[in-house]
Amino acid sequence: MPTTESPSVITNFPNISSCATWSERGVIISGNVTIFMTDGSIDLSLLNSPQGIFVDLNENDSLYVADRGNKRILKFKQGSIKGEVVVAESDNSVFDPTNVYVDNEKNVYIGDEASGNIVKLVSNTNGSARVAGGSHKGDGLNQLDGVGIFIMDQNKNLYIADSHNHRIVKWEPNAQSGILIAGVSGENGDDSHHLHNPQGIFVDSLNDALYVADSGNHRIQKYHPVGSNMTAETVAGNGTHGNSLFQLNKPVAVIVDGNENIYVAEMDNHRIVKWMAQNYTAGGTCIAGCSKWGGSDLQFNRIQKFEIIRNKCD
Repeated sequence: MPTTESPSVITNFPNISSCATWSERGVIISGNVTIFMTDGSIDLSLLNSPQGIFVDLNENDSLYVADRGNKRILKFKQGSIKGEVVVAESDNSVFDPTNVYVDNEKNVYIGDEASGNIVKLVSNTNGSARVAGGSHKGDGLNQLDGVGIFIMDQNKNLYIADSHNHRIVKWEPNAQSGILIAGVSGENGDDSHHLHNPQGIFVDSLNDALYVADSGNHRIQKYHPVGSNMTAETVAGNGTHGNSLFQLNKPVAVIVDGNENIYVAEMDNHRIVKWMAQNYTAGGTCIAGCSKWGGSDLQFNRIQKFEIIRNKCD
């Protein structure tokens, strides 16, 4: 889940100390561990299979949630356990939201698995427009299939994890087709040229690097410099799935801090791990979900926050 100082500019997170530690217990900020809602019109405090989230730092940390099972996007204001409906499925449309992003003009971008598109909801209007994808799913560069995490740069270009097409594509404003950035269209593999069901991406504009959560290959790939003549490097995971701290198991999201340390959300290990910059072979350190027993928050139908309790080295 990317969040930035200015939501339209993808940059590094604020500096986090290499000695930072996090609370072992998360705080539930939306949803309920014991209840899920099958009728989204009844209770706006409950979630059903939440998938993508976005924290708007320019709006007092408002939280946007792709409440996939309830086929809606909810917005939770700071301190509120009851959400506001941004958009929901109607009787004459099919809607399967997987991810959400908000720019600094308060336009809301939604990845819709049903249509294979990214749709923009124009702020303060009832208007909407398709900004990436075609009339149906496919593997052409004018199509998407399986919209993973997507993010936006300062020029409003969208970088998209096109998961089922095993690639990362870039869609420029008003474009009719995308530009292949990484991977091979419609072809999975485990060498440096291929991806397998990529889910999460992070663009480090300060260091001109693209990080990809290569879920099916159980690794994080770093591409540098972004564009032509990129080189690929595995910076987390060893390509085999497992629960040791040298392995990943279906990584679905990745972010990078100001020191180029890497934070990875693993779906099947139910944890967040940190891999130190320039020391990738040393393995990761678990910072959340580290107990022996656990479950995914998609299963638990909640959003949790794990607070930093120490952010310095003595």
